[in-house]
Amino acid sequence: MKQLLTYHFLFGNLRRIWICLFIYAAASAFLLQLVIFPYWLPSLHAGNGLWVGGDWVGFHRIAGELSEKIILQGWGVWELRPERQSPAGIAAVFYVFFGPHPWVLIPLNAAVHATTGVLLVCMVQPLIRNTQHALLCALPFVFFPSGLVWYAQIHKDGIFFLGIFLCLYGWILMSRLETWTGRFAQVLLPLLCLFGGCFLIWVMRAYGVKLMQGIGIIVAVVLVPRFLVGALQRKLQLSQAFLALLIVVTLPLSFGVFKDRAEYGEVTLITDAMNLGDEEQISNFREKARNTIALLQWRRTDWLPSLLDNSFMTLSVVRYGYANSAGGSNIDTDVIFQSAPEFLPYLPRALQIGLASPFPASWFGQGTLRVTTAMRVIYAVEMVFVYAALMFLPYALWRWRKQIEIWMIFGFCIILLLIYTYITPNIGSLYRSRYGLIMLLLALGIAGAIALRQRTLAVTLPTTLRQAGKS
Repeated sequence: MKQLLTYHFLFGNLRRIWICLFIYAAASAFLLQLVIFPYWLPSLHAGNGLWVGGDWVGFHRIAGELSEKIILQGWGVWELRPERQSPAGIAAVFYVFFGPHPWVLIPLNAAVHATTGVLLVCMVQPLIRNTQHALLCALPFVFFPSGLVWYAQIHKDGIFFLGIFLCLYGWILMSRLETWTGRFAQVLLPLLCLFGGCFLIWVMRAYGVKLMQGIGIIVAVVLVPRFLVGALQRKLQLSQAFLALLIVVTLPLSFGVFKDRAEYGEVTLITDAMNLGDEEQISNFREKARNTIALLQWRRTDWLPSLLDNSFMTLSVVRYGYANSAGGSNIDTDVIFQSAPEFLPYLPRALQIGLASPFPASWFGQGTLRVTTAMRVIYAVEMVFVYAALMFLPYALWRWRKQIEIWMIFGFCIILLLIYTYITPNIGSLYRSRYGLIMLLLALGIAGAIALRQRTLAVTLPTTLRQAGKS
């Protein structure tokens, strides 16, 4: 009964938190689209409430054209990824019913943003044991101005981050032994989170499912001994341990149901893409990939499995493409990788860039466009908070070192953060790609700061009271 009351109280708090986050995100987005850009910042306004110089302008155009075709020819012409852009396919559905106005997407984007924020609260709450404090840890994700890019415009990142958070939360739930000690229905929630998360990732960036498969393999390696030890210590019955092992080991393979041919140009295995078919798009990608591999002079590593070596090769190919594209915030474009072992010496630099960029020297520099100059100022303010919170991350790791949740979050974030840093030698693109990951680490740092403050008060307050009594 006590456990049921606890869950009811927690669910009630989360529901109220979700409503508040939704109202904030929706109000901010409406204000930005309908007031700030048209009337206060017309020089940055591309029309229809959209910011100049972003992908969302193209998404709006594609969605408008597709919605007109649907109205004239019926739903048979609808496609999820017109011109390989799923945000445009989703926007077209709304445009058909409500007209070609980007603001009609705001309720959806606000709901996605609020749900992702609540998931962050759910992941931190078991560590800090206080829902209000967990909400404090999630506030940077919710309120940082750069987040407006996906919930006040048309973009991939909001739904993509929700998918990423769902997958992480699903694995956290699976790592808890109590998930397997009750009814089978308890296992359905993490499974729903994982497959729902993979579906959202597949919709926005199909390559991300391969990343989740790789993470899933690492999680399985970690959890298999945990379940075996749990069975030996009789914390799990043999049948429960067997079920846990079976599901965790087969999950990465089961994610293969989300196969797709839409995202050839992004992070996918080059060799897989070469064998998909003879379509013109695949042929062009195959030729481009071969040319890039030839230019890189990639050297295979015999002692690595072919699949792993191909994965490193893919990262190197994508990085090479980024490095040879123009960008005012490019960094380390002279660094290329010609074999898998060459990734290791760059690891400290990749961590530095992934966690601490953009660096102070570039905060107030001039961007290539007015919009990028404005974003640099926003990044500067946000990075001050990032640096301050990350200072407490080591304490958080030590404080909750015996709880598997913190290592699941930390490991998940660092692995994906390194992947994005290796393939993206551009600070602007990396800042957006890593946003959800750095916000999770930021949340852990804030939780560590709160715990340290509580511990300090617990030590100093009795002494202060004794001294006051004596006086």
